[in-house]
Amino acid sequence: MSHIKLFTLGLAVVLALGGCRAQNQQASLSSQTIALTDDLGREVQIPQNPSRVISLSPEATEIIYALDADKSLIAVVNESDYPLQVKDLPKVGSFSSPSYEGILGLKPDLVIATGHEQSDFVGRLASAGVTVVAIFPKNIAALLLDINMLGTIFSRTDEADKLVQQINIGLDEVRRMAVNRPRPKVFVEIADQPLMTVAHGSLVDELIDIAGGENIGASLPRPYCRIEPEQVLAANPDVIILAHGAATPSEVADRPGWRNIRAMQDGCIVSVIDPSLIFRAGPRTVEGARALLWAFHPELKQLEGTAK
Repeated sequence: MSHIKLFTLGLAVVLALGGCRAQNQQASLSSQTIALTDDLGREVQIPQNPSRVISLSPEATEIIYALDADKSLIAVVNESDYPLQVKDLPKVGSFSSPSYEGILGLKPDLVIATGHEQSDFVGRLASAGVTVVAIFPKNIAALLLDINMLGTIFSRTDEADKLVQQINIGLDEVRRMAVNRPRPKVFVEIADQPLMTVAHGSLVDELIDIAGGENIGASLPRPYCRIEPEQVLAANPDVIILAHGAATPSEVADRPGWRNIRAMQDGCIVSVIDPSLIFRAGPRTVEGARALLWAFHPELKQLEGTAK
């Protein structure tokens, strides 16, 4: 065989081996990524077991800690305040105004964002080549799916299954305690200027139902919606939940006609529930449902305290 033929054959073997190696490398790469559809309906390819993660969602941050995957977190937004150790992480702006330059500067391999006001920002990051997944659970069913999704991303599927089970058991227990008890009419005030409340389609409305209450704002057109004072007076709620710090119970009582509301007359105006327990779809959702149950039926909290 001539030298030319030998060279040609050797080159072919090298190229073939190189091609196989490239295919193997590509297969290995694809096996290390996960294809999923996030809560904004985006098809995303994300790295499995990401090591440099920025969370722009307080809900996602809590879930990541609950899954024991927090070692991958390198930064969060200012509003991420639970658990306590998250306060030691660098901040990349606020929930409503994340720092684009700050995020790019940290070179994350994954950013976990949310919906609503972050939707445009998600697109901006994606256009810059940043891998972004949006976690935006609007109800408990979506929360459980997102826990499983994050469990897959961080290879914490067992922990995710356990967390889902704990949430289901906890919520079932709240439902059981609320059964066969009076269903109070409930007004949840989330802002006072303008006056706003929650309606069907919100997580808070779902938790009110689980805890055995009847949301007076359930039929309003949007999950978080304005409501007229006259509508609250006409509904005459048995319980008022103040889920903001802009007004005190005494200031609410001084509103025209509000002293005649049954909740005021019976002293059932509650301002001690941590809003994050009922507004954040996360591991503490059961605590939120239980806090509402106790607000509706204070005697149950006393019984639990006696049992302990």
